[in-house]
Amino acid sequence: MFRKCKRYTVTSDNDPTRHGEINAIKNTCKNMSTFDLSGCELYTSAYPCPMCLGAIMWANIKTVYYGATAQDTGNIGFRDDFMYEWLNNKNEDSLRLIEMDRKECVEVQKMWLDKDDKIEY
Repeated sequence: MFRKCKRYTVTSDNDPTRHGEINAIKNTCKNMSTFDLSGCELYTSAYPCPMCLGAIMWANIKTVYYGATAQDTGNIGFRDDFMYEWLNNKNEDSLRLIEMDRKECVEVQKMWLDKDDKIEY
């Protein structure tokens, strides 16, 4: 279990992915020498944005304690709301996803599937 998140460093690092949750996950994985944080819990000051929720789920963290709600975060100017809207409605004004070269990409996936030395996650 890790209780202390490294701070939000988006603006100091000029990196939009450097939310506190992401920083905490990266640091914990590095310190524990694993990509699987099963059994760990995350404590954060606000409801995680969609990017952080994805990282939390990929890390296999099953419990997150948060303080402020998504609405509270919106009230101070963070713009997560359009992401939640996109996830619900697929608003193409925010993001368009266009499938291309599927056959070739599936072939690459098959090559990975056939590898004897792959590490599944």
